[in-house]
Amino acid sequence: MRKTSSALLAVAIAGGLTSLAAAQANGSYVFTGDSTGSTNANRVFHLPTGAASPTIVNDFGSSAWLRGIAVGGNNRLFVGNGPFPVMQPVNTTTMMYTVDNWFGVPPTVAALQNGDPIQLPNQHIFHAPYNGLITVNNPGSQTPLPNRSEGIYHINANSGATTLMFAEPPPGSPLPYYNAGGAVTDWDNNADTFFVTAVSGSPTLEPPGGTPGQRASTLHRLDVNPGTLAATESLILDLGNTAQTGFAKPIGRANGIANIGDSLFIATFDFEDAVSRVFRADLTPAGTVASFALVLDNLPFVNDIVYNPYNGKLALTDRSASPGIWEFNPNGTGLTKILDDGTRPDRLAVIPAPSAFALIGLGTLVAARRRR
Repeated sequence: MRKTSSALLAVAIAGGLTSLAAAQANGSYVFTGDSTGSTNANRVFHLPTGAASPTIVNDFGSSAWLRGIAVGGNNRLFVGNGPFPVMQPVNTTTMMYTVDNWFGVPPTVAALQNGDPIQLPNQHIFHAPYNGLITVNNPGSQTPLPNRSEGIYHINANSGATTLMFAEPPPGSPLPYYNAGGAVTDWDNNADTFFVTAVSGSPTLEPPGGTPGQRASTLHRLDVNPGTLAATESLILDLGNTAQTGFAKPIGRANGIANIGDSLFIATFDFEDAVSRVFRADLTPAGTVASFALVLDNLPFVNDIVYNPYNGKLALTDRSASPGIWEFNPNGTGLTKILDDGTRPDRLAVIPAPSAFALIGLGTLVAARRRR
């Protein structure tokens, strides 16, 4: 009778989970709420494929100010937290959380990394070969800030231990240089190479005649020693240099980057025209820029861009007065707003279907039933 009950329980649970997963196609999105929205800044959302509105995965409370988000093994979410101003004189705030068992059940939330040297994780990606998060640490213009640490860090996905991969050069260094980290992406089939944007790395002001805080952006390559995780940085494109880009004006606020094959897609914002644009940089085998072109123009205030391998589209987070999420084809066609209910997203990540993740829970439930 016990075997029959266990079998029936397994079938029932599996049937329910299969129905649940069937309604959730590969490639749905999770995202953090925009830090400028008081009701969104402390929340992580899940947008099921085809849904008109997202569900709240977790509310981190009023003291949180969520930043980036990434997805690891078993659909574990890695959520960056960056309250501003940074705690002084020593930062002990939880800067990176993990969220497990979050699909369809109350999630398990834990602190992964606390305090310095992470001070504001602007964006991060999960990189399986290094079992960790490649993290853009950018505490902004806060002064004074004891123990200021800016650059690219690795955060171990299990222990939360941090390793400095690349330190941002000190203020006053000759421009162009990596200044004010924007975003990072890996490179398909190149486990030890990454590309990062610097929001204000160019010597050229954007818009023309703007303030030093509105310098144009730069694009950099990081070549990493997998043994030490130390990275060698190379400037590969000054987005403020129109002779290099072929674009009519300097390009600024490159705060998002995504990779498809040997192409990079960079999300930017033009302070003068008050529009966002997406550019495409095609790479040589050596990781330099072979060509650069405009893909999308006259977009609202875009903050992040990710590639969804499950539908072959790129997705953008829109932080304008009419916020949401957009998808489009890599050639710039098919721009479609897939979230338009007023929720204001900040950073975005793609998740696979929850079926495999849910079946782990199924096994646990059946085992518990058998022990009874």
